[in-house]
Amino acid sequence: MVVNSQFTKKVVDKEYGIKSIVLYPPVSSIGMSGVKEKTILSVGRFEPSLNTKHQDILIDAFRELSPIIPGWKLVLAGGSSSDEWLEKLKQKAAGLRVEFATNVSHTGLSDLYQKATIYWHAAGYVVDEVKNPELTEHFGISTVEAISAGCTPLVVPYGGQREIITDSNFHWTTIPELVDKTQKVIVSNPCFSLDISKYTVDTFASELKKLL
Repeated sequence: MVVNSQFTKKVVDKEYGIKSIVLYPPVSSIGMSGVKEKTILSVGRFEPSLNTKHQDILIDAFRELSPIIPGWKLVLAGGSSSDEWLEKLKQKAAGLRVEFATNVSHTGLSDLYQKATIYWHAAGYVVDEVKNPELTEHFGISTVEAISAGCTPLVVPYGGQREIITDSNFHWTTIPELVDKTQKVIVSNPCFSLDISKYTVDTFASELKKLL
């Protein structure tokens, strides 16, 4: 069996008593273009049930941040599978500089990545990954895409996200921690780098050929 991360491998191997093989999904590099804006971006489908992306938590965090970082905005992008949930999020964000980019095209999404300075990811928030591994981000394609576009990531370090972002300085598990670390990123602009070569289409094709 082929799985998409070491995290998934650990869960699957234990559950089924097998030795699965990790093959990271291919991720197209977005690339950097132009000047970064005062934008925090989060990408994920608007869905309140299984493996939710917790946009509501991000709105709460941005509400605390807004008075401290004037001029910044939060952009929530992704496909919408629940109009009711999307409307609740919009109501929650009322009065804040929060924009919703729903069902955006690939070109439009690439543009958002390239303009954003910070990337937030909240999947897995308050989840016990041992008891409920299905509620975490099993890999994190959007995180790799954001990094390839020059965004500084701040992620919940559960599931496959911990494999992509190994530096705990870019991890968060509570709203106060996200608020604090976001301020630090804005003020100090820390250097973040990731070798994304193992996530490229070419690497995927090469590793897949070895398995065939």
